[in-house]
Amino acid sequence: MGRSNPPTIIIHGTQVKYLSSPYKRYLINFFYDYLKIKGTPIQIQFKENLNPYSKKIKN
Repeated sequence: MGRSNPPTIIIHGTQVKYLSSPYKRYLINFFYDYLKIKGTPIQIQFKENLNPYSKKIKN
């Protein structure tokens, strides 16, 4: 978890910009059910990581 007020969940990935809005909503509902949170908003942040192997190294 990133912060505690409101709870923030940070998801790191290389292609998070391609996640659809319904899937993001699914994740929020999943965390509500899994963490048994009611009446508290949950924030999810998606952070794009760079793939170190995506660029070829020039000699």
